[in-house]
Amino acid sequence: MTTASSAEGKQNLVIMGRKTWFSIPEKNRPLKDRINLVLSRELKEPPQGAHFLANSLDDALKVIEQPELTNKVDMVWIVGGSSVYKEAMDKPGHLRLFVTRIMQEFESDTFFPEIDLEKYKLLSEYAYCGYFILTESYEVFLGIGFFHLAYRSQGHPYCNRYQYFMPKSISL
Repeated sequence: MTTASSAEGKQNLVIMGRKTWFSIPEKNRPLKDRINLVLSRELKEPPQGAHFLANSLDDALKVIEQPELTNKVDMVWIVGGSSVYKEAMDKPGHLRLFVTRIMQEFESDTFFPEIDLEKYKLLSEYAYCGYFILTESYEVFLGIGFFHLAYRSQGHPYCNRYQYFMPKSISL
């Protein structure tokens, strides 16, 4: 989903934390056909392969509004980690969340933030750039059951130019 742009001649931009960036196998960095922006308070320059570096999510949003990017970026996706998701979800504004719920327990030390159902409404279906999500449609892959969920923040009737989409797999 993060690759497909809905606007001809533009690319989607992915924002991720430093740990998420380095968790991607080196051969797959940067994420192809997307503008990659890494968040870090420690790094002084973008890691090899990344297009941009910002100290915070607020700084990243300022980078996106710079003239060199404003006409190149279609959608903005936040792809991890958990603290970046939480910061985006706590911001005022209109967000859409795309979540894959995995129906199996895994040992893990990082978790997706709790979704506040007072702020986010579960959508029964959602179509985007050729992808159609029928939420709560159960699927199985390699013997593991999962289903996709799409949420939008309350009072969000339409798509803005910049939204924060969050694809993430989490176990129940």
